[in-house]
Amino acid sequence: MAAGVAALGTAFGVGYAVGEGSHGTRVLTGTAYAGDHVATWTVGGWAYGVRESVAWTDGDGVDHDSGWPECLRSGGTSTIRFAETPVAVRGRTTRAVTWVDCRG
Repeated sequence: MAAGVAALGTAFGVGYAVGEGSHGTRVLTGTAYAGDHVATWTVGGWAYGVRESVAWTDGDGVDHDSGWPECLRSGGTSTIRFAETPVAVRGRTTRAVTWVDCRG
């Protein structure tokens, strides 16, 4: 089994820890609703989400490999760019959020 890709979460708090393979990362834009270190959004019929920690870029263009994105403020909505990567787990594919862009 290949090393896989760590997936931080999918919408509504359902996540996968390690995938069996991934490729085809895409950068998309969506409007996210954020709670206390959890955020969800829908783009093109797919539901996405993050909780607790994700790689992100702050408003000044500084990259962070973990932590909570400053643009996802609790109780509000934000239009964000994000990277999603297909991850196969036991024959099923989900789309893991691998990065959030707060440069607006």
